[in-house]
Amino acid sequence: MKKNLTKFYRLFLCAALVFAAFGCQTEELSDADNALLSAKKGGPKTPVFEECDFTANEVKLIAGQFTEVGKVTVEEDGDYYKITYLITDDGYCLTETHLSVVTDPMYFPISGGGNPKNGHFEYSGSHDCESSVEYMVPIADGPYIAAHAVVVCKSSSDEFNTNIELLPLTEQVCVTDKGDGNSYFDINIGGESFLAGNYDAWCIDLYKNLGNGECFNANIYPLYDENVDGAVDKPENLGAVNWIVNQDFISQGYTFGEIQWAIWELLELDNDTSYCCLGTWEESNGQEIVDLALENLDFEPACGELMGIAILPTEDDIQPVMISIPIPCDYDCEETAWGAANGEGCDFPGNNWATYFQYGAEEE
Repeated sequence: MKKNLTKFYRLFLCAALVFAAFGCQTEELSDADNALLSAKKGGPKTPVFEECDFTANEVKLIAGQFTEVGKVTVEEDGDYYKITYLITDDGYCLTETHLSVVTDPMYFPISGGGNPKNGHFEYSGSHDCESSVEYMVPIADGPYIAAHAVVVCKSSSDEFNTNIELLPLTEQVCVTDKGDGNSYFDINIGGESFLAGNYDAWCIDLYKNLGNGECFNANIYPLYDENVDGAVDKPENLGAVNWIVNQDFISQGYTFGEIQWAIWELLELDNDTSYCCLGTWEESNGQEIVDLALENLDFEPACGELMGIAILPTEDDIQPVMISIPIPCDYDCEETAWGAANGEGCDFPGNNWATYFQYGAEEE
């Protein structure tokens, strides 16, 4: 009898355990519940974001807490946000970007002290001194945006500046091709100066002659030098021409003939190209380039861009040309930057000046 009772209790205990296993359902604790439980147990507290109703679709990009270097813009594109970092101060450029977009500020990657963990942001990139960086982010990710960047302040390299100070130079120049599809001329600059080598070149005087294979001696100046003014009819447009060579219009579908026509249109009083060989070209496309260039009359190239160089033959009847050379950069400083900083956006809870903002479409 005692054995039967013992067996009965064992069966009852097993049944109770099975019922407990299948009769109860467990639910995962929310982040808020976990934070509350942790606090009750004496563990670390989750940082609390203060209520902030700042909304925008464009905010300033502030470097070093006080310097405005650009902006961050947000546009809706179908089911996505197009979020763009844009540098507006030519003295700076982007080397890193980190972007977090969430449904609630509490989901931003942050440390226990409430400081943003930029390296854990969902979107990031390293850049080679870029002036613009764009991200496409699903709108479903949420309206709260933290836009962090690293910017560097830049200046042209000392070596480049030293070389430019060597101008003017007098060197032998030879035409190695004409109308090859990427430029009006291909030329070679001889000698042993920093300019020695092969270049794409453009004509800056329609009414003089220069043939393929022809060599000549030339004085070489920066395009903005006063000595170049007398070589063209409209020297006030030289900045616009320098802007053109920085745009890589060939990669945008324009032909070398359309670019060359635009340069003549900007520099000549009478742009009669009826006898010239411009290959395949449309005057309407050339005029598009002219119209854009005229909006940039005051263009002066900075580091990371191309400087125009004028090549003026020592014999007056030979056609002058121009080339362009890159201006290398030195980086004099490095700063962290945040979108909507310096009193414009919402603060993170930690001991920092990091900021975020909530996207809000501009009312029409």
